[in-house]
Amino acid sequence: MKRVLAAVATAVAATLTLTACGGSSDPLANQPTTGGGSAAPAPTGTIVIGSANFPESTLLAEIYASALEAKGVKVSKKLGIGSREAYYPGLQDGSIDLIPEYTGSLLTHIDKKAAQTSPDEVYTALKAALPEKLVVLDKSTAEDKDAVVVTKETATKLNLKTIEDFAKTGAVTFGGPPEFQKRTDGLLGLKETYNLEVSEFKSLDAGGPLTVDALKTGAVQAADLFTTDPAITANDFVVLEDTKNNFAAQNVVPLITKSKADDTVKQVLNAITAKLTTEILIELNGKLSAPDKPDAAKVAKEWLASVGI
Repeated sequence: MKRVLAAVATAVAATLTLTACGGSSDPLANQPTTGGGSAAPAPTGTIVIGSANFPESTLLAEIYASALEAKGVKVSKKLGIGSREAYYPGLQDGSIDLIPEYTGSLLTHIDKKAAQTSPDEVYTALKAALPEKLVVLDKSTAEDKDAVVVTKETATKLNLKTIEDFAKTGAVTFGGPPEFQKRTDGLLGLKETYNLEVSEFKSLDAGGPLTVDALKTGAVQAADLFTTDPAITANDFVVLEDTKNNFAAQNVVPLITKSKADDTVKQVLNAITAKLTTEILIELNGKLSAPDKPDAAKVAKEWLASVGI
């Protein structure tokens, strides 16, 4: 969650997650080169749009791409790159121009000591923390946060309502994307904020089928899922309340190379942002997870048409 977002070391988990996104079977094939700026820069006059390796990010990237193309902007896509640790260097070296982001997670990636948690405070701090060549446009009200999730059976058995309740039960087995172990708002934050002890961490995927199945089968007691994931409602999972704000606000926001953010691009992307809500994200994610597994580009175009963009 934001979703919300992953270390590139565990290629297997990333690959399985990407399969659910409808992308390449090798998410690292499009990973930007990080060594000394050796990645090929984005073509002049073209906006290269990237996405992380989970369905919602791919969908948002497709929404951006379709809307920009409709206004005559030339775009190319690098979807399913991987985690923020994989794609952020591409924004810095110029091989990616635009990517859908989440304010709180991006802020803590740039400034690991950031303490802001409310939407406006996080957004203001993020704008100040970004490197000179990058800019975020308007933030949406749509929010997709990481969440500590348990089954209803576990919540009932242990009388769980909050993460603090869970921390008092003793060491637990926990599942999630591999990067969750190292992020300051992941296991490190849960330990510092709630003194949550983890006896075993299972590296799974970023809010994908591996994580859902691990919860359902009892392979883990709790897992990191995104709050807009329709699997939470579908499986009657329980989101434990984050009473101490371990997870900061995670509003969806376009992150773009400043030189590519002309007036047309800004107008298009800000129009999308104005229409996005958390409820819409949940609805669109539900469509992506439908039995017929519709293509993200199709879902994106249908939504844009429905809101007149």
